Amino acid sequence: MFVDRMVKLPCANLWVFARRFLGTEPSKKEVAQSAREAKLIQQAAAREKRAQQARDRELRAIDRDVARVVREQRNSEARGAGPPPLLLAQMWRGTDPTGWWISEKLDGVRAFWTGQQLVSRSSLPFECPPWFVSELPHNCTLDGELSVGRGQFRETVSIVRAHDAGDRWRQVYYHIFDVPSRADEPFESRVAWLAKLFESAPPHLVVVSHVHCRDVAHLRETQLAIERNGGEGLMLRKPGSLYEGKRSGTLLKVKSCRDAEAEVVAHQAGNGKYAGRVGALLCRTPSGVCFSLGSGLTDDDRTHPPPLGSTVVYRFQSLTPSGAPRFPTYHGPRIDLPDGRAE
Repeated sequence: MFVDRMVKLPCANLWVFARRFLGTEPSKKEVAQSAREAKLIQQAAAREKRAQQARDRELRAIDRDVARVVREQRNSEARGAGPPPLLLAQMWRGTDPTGWWISEKLDGVRAFWTGQQLVSRSSLPFECPPWFVSELPHNCTLDGELSVGRGQFRETVSIVRAHDAGDRWRQVYYHIFDVPSRADEPFESRVAWLAKLFESAPPHLVVVSHVHCRDVAHLRETQLAIERNGGEGLMLRKPGSLYEGKRSGTLLKVKSCRDAEAEVVAHQAGNGKYAGRVGALLCRTPSGVCFSLGSGLTDDDRTHPPPLGSTVVYRFQSLTPSGAPRFPTYHGPRIDLPDGRAE
């Protein structure tokens, strides 16, 4: 009977029960201490239950993300869509820029006009309102960038990724910088053709302006002015260059910070004020180097992190000898893949 009665009591009160059973009454201090211990045990159990519920919700969310990605990939395969052959930039590494064309590097989302619809680098259509593309030509293809403005990358992503952004698209500009369908013409001819085509276009359709680079000093002065005003950097175009659907040395990026992409392979639990949420993303570069990415994550990112297997964009200063990025900062998801899914 003694044992039967004891197992029904919280473990923190067993010694109090034993004292009373043996006829020795515990002190008030001992009783209060026992009560506090019992309360702590109950609170710990409640916290564990809430944490388990949070883990269950996260797993269900991941399952939904995976299912949605599979559906969109199947739809893409059914359409037989392939990525458009875009001209991609290399990093500027000190080549003499004299005579090259300078333009601002836009901090937005790459967008390709097929002549019928606006699509991402992976041929996924943007669900923009009809008025947004009504003035675009149907007899050519265009290459450009969707952007809300300097320093507004996440706002741009939230709009162009949404299925029902509606009037929020009125904040977005389509900056057009090339004409892939006229790839065999020199760059200057393509830009002149764009300027004439869009000379009376609505305000949200913008032809990117270019200036001749005088020398390295001129390049650095322009870069500094752009970055001081919240811009990301510059682009350099080689004079007379053709449009090549590949990464080419005729298009160069000039910026203080470098950026890259990585795959999310795990969510690292947060501590302190981030307890119960994601503290950092464990990411893997295309070369297989893993690193932790926590700086730059907002409260919403920590509550609703990029799903496992998705591709994110991060910025960093340089690489360690092992190939890991120094001082990486989260910039946002790569949204021109289905839900940011890695290729």
